[in-house]
Amino acid sequence: MDSDEEHRQELLSTLQAHGESFLSMFGEHGTGQKKKKRKLVHKSGEDTSSDEWHGFGGDTTSAADITIIDEGVSEGDTESGHESEGSDEHNDDEFSSEHHQSANVVVFSGAIPERPPPPAKAQTRAFMSSKVAKIRQDDGLQNGMKRKTDPEIEESQIAEERSNSQNDALLHKLVHTRLLSGSVNPELSLSPAQRKKALAGRVAELAGAAKLGKGEKLVRDDEHKHAAKKVRMGIERKKEDRMAKELEEAKNLGNYHHSIKGLFEASSSGKDNKTKREKGLKMGVGKFSGGMLKLSRDEIAAAQGSGSSRGRGRGRGSSRGGRSRGRGRGR
Repeated sequence: MDSDEEHRQELLSTLQAHGESFLSMFGEHGTGQKKKKRKLVHKSGEDTSSDEWHGFGGDTTSAADITIIDEGVSEGDTESGHESEGSDEHNDDEFSSEHHQSANVVVFSGAIPERPPPPAKAQTRAFMSSKVAKIRQDDGLQNGMKRKTDPEIEESQIAEERSNSQNDALLHKLVHTRLLSGSVNPELSLSPAQRKKALAGRVAELAGAAKLGKGEKLVRDDEHKHAAKKVRMGIERKKEDRMAKELEEAKNLGNYHHSIKGLFEASSSGKDNKTKREKGLKMGVGKFSGGMLKLSRDEIAAAQGSGSSRGRGRGRGSSRGGRSRGRGRGR
């Protein structure tokens, strides 16, 4: 029994030393207080440093020494600081410092810059437009401020968008009803190859690559260039026969005159008889184009004197024209 008592006393002393070391970390404390905010008023003039921890069996302070004044709480709600002896349950939250200092809370709320509003649809279209007059420098958006748009400008932009959509719809309707009506009309008994050529020719006419009514012929000529030589020669013979037939038919109908013979030839051959006039003054030989001087064979021969009529003529002693040297026409 004595050994058990000694062991118990040793445990109590160890526990008491541990409690004192734990309380020394928080300074002076009072026990038996509520978690609510209260003020401790010491009636006696004793020094608070004399408070000591005597373990769980005893109580260091009494209700006579300390009066608890609760702010906003009636006197009936006050409790004494005593605890029952022998209670093993203890809450560390009941220990509160007498000189408690609130932690300095720093709330950082920096000024958040306001994001500029997203550009309007009209402003985006004006920026992407090729017209420089529509591009307007917006200082308000750069400074993060809303720009006040003129209602008249907005109305004009809305009207322009409406007109553009109407023009697009009209163009789509024209392309599918009138512009390509001759090639995509299902009522025409055309084979798929003929319909394809007609459509390609009509597109070439609309693009300006061929004259009106000559688009399909242009497509066929391009195909004929890739054909064999025998096929091309047969096509040329058929073309000449067709030209002669048209000319004979015009003579029989009385629509032919020798002055308009070139019209029939041009219609059958598809070539324009008008020679292309070179712009500018021709000061010398050759043709200057593309950064270089181009000379034809005749011009080179004329410069060398081999292909011209100069120096040619009948000599005095010759009865026929030859290459004998004599007085020429240009000497």
